[in-house]
Amino acid sequence: MSEVQAAPRRRINLGFDRFSGVYVWAALIVVFSLWIPSLFFQLDNAKTVLAFQAISAIVALGLIVPVASGAFDLTIAGTMTVSGCFTGWALLHHKGVVFAVGGAFVIAVLIGLFNALVVVKFKVDSFIGTLGVGSI
Repeated sequence: MSEVQAAPRRRINLGFDRFSGVYVWAALIVVFSLWIPSLFFQLDNAKTVLAFQAISAIVALGLIVPVASGAFDLTIAGTMTVSGCFTGWALLHHKGVVFAVGGAFVIAVLIGLFNALVVVKFKVDSFIGTLGVGSI
């Protein structure tokens, strides 16, 4: 009978070079918590920080797929701006929340589809294509 060889163990790299942002973030929390504990290390402060970073987190999640595939989407800020302006306009003119959010979603999808058309169909580099679409 042949022996089954154990798969080589993968070594987990938790070095500073790979997770420096996480380590710096944790260090800042510790420093400010020790420096101003009555203000910084509070539940209300954590809620405020998370609320202000929610949009940035959603944008970062939306960029995971293009960046993981090696593509760049430089129109994300412009798409957010156009969608946000449409939402503000629709709410200002009492069009309803569903119309405002749905319209913003449709606008963002149309911009994304146009980007996909430029990059995939016309075979333009994603950096150049989305830079050009963003300048329109």
